[in-house]
Amino acid sequence: MTEQKQVSNLQSPLSNDCPICNNLRSIETDKGWRRCQCILNYYKFKRVGVLWDKDIANYKPQTALQDKVVNIIRPEQAQSYMFIGDVGTGKTYLMASLFNTIFNKVREKTEWISDYDLKQDFVDVEMKEISEGIVSKIKRGEIKYLFWDDIGKAKISDTYLQGVFSLVDTCLIVDCKLCISSCINLEKIQAIYGNSITRRIEQIMFKILDMGGGK
Repeated sequence: MTEQKQVSNLQSPLSNDCPICNNLRSIETDKGWRRCQCILNYYKFKRVGVLWDKDIANYKPQTALQDKVVNIIRPEQAQSYMFIGDVGTGKTYLMASLFNTIFNKVREKTEWISDYDLKQDFVDVEMKEISEGIVSKIKRGEIKYLFWDDIGKAKISDTYLQGVFSLVDTCLIVDCKLCISSCINLEKIQAIYGNSITRRIEQIMFKILDMGGGK
């Protein structure tokens, strides 16, 4: 990656003038007005940061294991995957590339959330800081693809565990696709989250993918 590319990627997609919509953020079509691509890119940027412009088509594996994993995903992109591996193995990069690819197809029905933000969502619902959380949106079909980054990072609490159970149970019932990245393996996940949650995660997954070194 060139230095120029690195600098441009650190900026929001809205940092520069958009030649498509002239900064109107919408464009007129024969079917009416629709949001410009710059706004859609900004949605991705707010969720995956500097990885907003990556996708499965332009993903370039750096290791033989990454190459093996991406070749499993490419023919079956609209599925549930769990990426397990140490920090630096590329699991979040690859999952972000898959998120962007799916988002480009289904737009608002795709969501990305970190483990910390997920816990906060459960707390906010319990404290009535927000009227509805992510589980309610999944139940209503507003989210069809959920990307959960870094499972196991947030501090465990009863509210969090109850929320996680409701989340995975709902995904299983309504067939919401769920992709998870994790630095810990299934055995450790089971020790933290218990049998009921772990069993549902395994039921949801199309493939559990080893990115190398998951503890």
